[in-house]
Amino acid sequence: MDRALYLIGFSTTELETTSAMGWLAMAGVSHEDIDGVRCWIKELDRSEFEGAEAEKNLADINWLTPRVLAHDSAVSALNKQGRFFPARFGSLFSGKEPLRALVDTAKPTILSFLDRVGERREWGVKVFLNRVLAEESYASVSNTIEVPVADSGTNYLRARHQSKLREQAIKIWIGEQVEKLYGYLESVADRMVERNIGNVPDTFAQREWIGNYALLMKESDALALALELSSGGIGKIFADKSNNNGFLSFEMTGPWPAYSFIPSLQSATCGAV
Repeated sequence: MDRALYLIGFSTTELETTSAMGWLAMAGVSHEDIDGVRCWIKELDRSEFEGAEAEKNLADINWLTPRVLAHDSAVSALNKQGRFFPARFGSLFSGKEPLRALVDTAKPTILSFLDRVGERREWGVKVFLNRVLAEESYASVSNTIEVPVADSGTNYLRARHQSKLREQAIKIWIGEQVEKLYGYLESVADRMVERNIGNVPDTFAQREWIGNYALLMKESDALALALELSSGGIGKIFADKSNNNGFLSFEMTGPWPAYSFIPSLQSATCGAV
């Protein structure tokens, strides 16, 4: 059997793992210290990720799911212990020498990331829009002339024109409110990135997923943000009470390993090197 080293991630050599190491060791996880960087690894059969069976395996949800979950569980356990640089799923090395070569090249990047992360972790914020409530909220603050009743040919044209103007004005107004939220999230996070929005239909028929952000934050700051979002943001984000009826709603998750903020390590490829 051709063995390989599966990389889980990096830490400093000071990472305390007493509470997590028991089950990690039972799962085959160990570490190798290379020039001041602790590499968390696991030995496995490299044919699982390479060769004739690899493409088939990676397309098989029954094969893939338990391995992704095992990777995420190990990363999460180590991430809870302290500063951690999570590796991408499937980062494989043929032995210790290729892993050492990566560390030799990427050590400044790895240590800079670990230093910057410190006590911070990744948190997620999803933003949802209810257009019906948004129109109601806009109407309460707008002086826009009401759309006329289309009871004649002339009024029909006027109504159609006014309706388009109103729709455009509402769209701009919603954008302004989202911009307030974006600015606030940027101000309270150490770093923030915008993530893709999923295309899975929401269980709430009138709720549209319009924003998805990853934030790097200390837990105390994240808890304060969660409290603000739970109130609809009418304390600090929307001081003008524009979100009083909750036309924007939020879901906050975390803490997570800081996957959204890890720098690229060019030599760490999905496949043994």
